[in-house]
Amino acid sequence: MSNVYYVISEVDQRQSLEPHSSEWPKLIAYSYETKNIYISEGEGHGFGGGLLSIDQVAAGKWSNFFSDVNAMWFKDSLIKGELNTIKNEDEMLIFLNGNKCFFKKIIV
Repeated sequence: MSNVYYVISEVDQRQSLEPHSSEWPKLIAYSYETKNIYISEGEGHGFGGGLLSIDQVAAGKWSNFFSDVNAMWFKDSLIKGELNTIKNEDEMLIFLNGNKCFFKKIIV
């Protein structure tokens, strides 16, 4: 079953002639429906990604990843439970706009 995730941050620091990378680009997205975080990094043969729970983030895992994509504010919001009240897309868009995020959905 696919779920809709809203992109929180997406950063690409690859060199122009670097099509396959295990480190870049990096992406964090969130689903208010499942309360999961989707992360991915790399491109081409180096691509990897998966789902994280809020508990994994709260335990301090993945802090470097959040830092790399300038999303420590999002990590703090997760730990404080600020996203627990989001129940629909309109509320998610208000959260994204309030944190100066662009609007982009992905299906995972």
